[in-house]
Amino acid sequence: WMIRCFVMDLDRLYTYFCKPEIREEDTLLLYSLLQGNVNVKTFLLSRTDIEQMIMPMLQVLYESEAHSTHHMYMILIILLILTHDDHFSSYVHDLTLSSVPWYKERILTNISTGGVIILVILRTIQTNITKMRDKYLHTKLP
Repeated sequence: WMIRCFVMDLDRLYTYFCKPEIREEDTLLLYSLLQGNVNVKTFLLSRTDIEQMIMPMLQVLYESEAHSTHHMYMILIILLILTHDDHFSSYVHDLTLSSVPWYKERILTNISTGGVIILVILRTIQTNITKMRDKYLHTKLP
């Protein structure tokens, strides 16, 4: 018997995950690859434009009432996996975004990606406490 491997074009896969609207199925695939393939995780953590993938996921969390809790759980777990890496956690605070157009509470300009992550997670907690009341959501936060 011969075991054959398949080849993944990680650059193409990354581009796919950076699209503006990440669907629940896409998030599940990303979660599965991050969890089960160390090469994918290493590749993603080495990206210098990681905000391209992170920002659409943060927008889903921000618009939580329009998305399923399963989708939110997977995004929170993905963020948890990524933030376990010291380099990632440090790097996202060095990545400055000129604006975050979907954030409506205030105008965000020249803010770090890490700052947006913190703001959106805090808002997710607040929304969950006041509206969604999902008793398991807080156990998934990074």
